[in-house]
Amino acid sequence: MIKKIRVAHIVTNFALGGAQDYLITTIENLDRDKFELFIFGQMQGERTEVLLKLKDVKCADVPDLSREISPLKDLIAIFQIFRLLKKHKINLVHTHSSKAGVVGRIAAKFAGVGVIVHTIHGFPFHDFMSKPKRKSFILLERLMARITDALLLVSEREKSIALNLNIKPKRIIETIYNSVDFFPFTQTFDRPIFRQKLGINPSEILIGFSGRFSQQKALHILVEAFSLVNKEFPQTKLLLVGDGVQKSELVEQSKKLNISDKIIMTGFQSNVAPFYLIMDIFIMTSLWEGLSRCLAEAMYAKLPVIATDVGGTADAVINDQTGWLIKANDVDAAVNALRDAILNPEICKEMGENGFKFARESFDITNNTQKISELYMVLATN
Repeated sequence: MIKKIRVAHIVTNFALGGAQDYLITTIENLDRDKFELFIFGQMQGERTEVLLKLKDVKCADVPDLSREISPLKDLIAIFQIFRLLKKHKINLVHTHSSKAGVVGRIAAKFAGVGVIVHTIHGFPFHDFMSKPKRKSFILLERLMARITDALLLVSEREKSIALNLNIKPKRIIETIYNSVDFFPFTQTFDRPIFRQKLGINPSEILIGFSGRFSQQKALHILVEAFSLVNKEFPQTKLLLVGDGVQKSELVEQSKKLNISDKIIMTGFQSNVAPFYLIMDIFIMTSLWEGLSRCLAEAMYAKLPVIATDVGGTADAVINDQTGWLIKANDVDAAVNALRDAILNPEICKEMGENGFKFARESFDITNNTQKISELYMVLATN
């Protein structure tokens, strides 16, 4: 009998987010005959229940692993992870997100784990932070890469950024796109009735977004842009699918702009597919990203997409082919792209078809999980 490779995935917590979705999808599809799987992280967040229900996966709480920087708690978290790695005799550690990536890799190094893998779901540094802070994060990523066997990026552009900044692991740097479960998009669905339930008339153009309501997503830019577009095109409505810390601010902003009746906020949805399928245009105004799963979902729903040119977004959004790339933190750019989309439905339809092909091929669960599985086998056996 072939001995299984004991793999521990480490993530900060189990809140809503791309890293958590990536982790769930990957672990669900890894071969249990090859790998014995563990998840270590702070057992908090909306996705905790889903993680705990995963078949043949052992979960362990790391109570002091938090997103905030806290030297004392971070040291304690390193020790907590160190003990878990030793206790379960882990052969390979795969860390996710910036904080868990640092704490988890240090713990793995001290525990003598044979293989260390890290996925960058989006760099911790971006153009909207101070230069000293940005430089310190880049330096930290360089240092951590030196104890990392394989560095995985979710886009080709971010792989290029890593190489240009000399963020290079010991053995392998590779792009593996997010794996996205598109099955919910294939289910029988009555679009007119679903739109009607949300108070959307057949003649109305529905502009949409799905994701966390966080500073990163800069939804205040989207709401302001929509208010200007709605004056020119009163037949438009805005659908915001999700929830988060910025929700109350967005509600207040919509009141001040006198467009509350034009915006629908759904709250958290466990199944987002129907909401994409009733949209006409998808827009994402993020200040920074890796390569958003929301874009993949929107493209699979055959939507033309408007997205800020940040992180790996340009891998998926190609001007005049799959959508519009716009400058971040720029209301006018968002307005102009929305106007183009509204005035050119035939072009939007063509972009939607092109985006669907890209999403279907690039974010396929079977192919991407197979790439990760093969990577584990190469690293663990050579």
